[in-house]
Amino acid sequence: MLSKKIICILIFTILFAGCNLFGSSVDVELVEIKMGKTFNDSTGVIGDLTDTFYPTDEEIVLWLSWNRVQGENNGVIEWHSPDGKLYQEDDFKFTAAKETWATWHRLPIARTDAARTLGDWIVYVSLKGKYMGKKKFTITSTGSGPATISRKGNFK
Repeated sequence: MLSKKIICILIFTILFAGCNLFGSSVDVELVEIKMGKTFNDSTGVIGDLTDTFYPTDEEIVLWLSWNRVQGENNGVIEWHSPDGKLYQEDDFKFTAAKETWATWHRLPIARTDAARTLGDWIVYVSLKGKYMGKKKFTITSTGSGPATISRKGNFK
């Protein structure tokens, strides 16, 4: 009698493990992380790709390319300042209609504390409670930021 119970437990364990082995849950993949200064919401195209930003830049756009994300998803973006402290945390949700998907996220710079927090930053990305990747970037006051044009006189 005891051996029948053990056999049943073994069979159940093998069947249950087999379900997990053959793919009801496939790992999500973060394929690519891009950063830029502009983003076209209607086309999904990120522009001015860079990892160096200036206090006068309006925002940082973080663009993420995902694989195997069809369905409901939720995640967290953590923006860490140069001292390593959490500056901002953004929860996000998306429903992907297909296996590959892209999301974008923003961190305002101009006229915020970020504009005064110069140095090397890190953004961490998590999805479904799992760490997926990170990207380093810099906010600096040196170098060539966006051009500023001042005009004096009468112009028509």
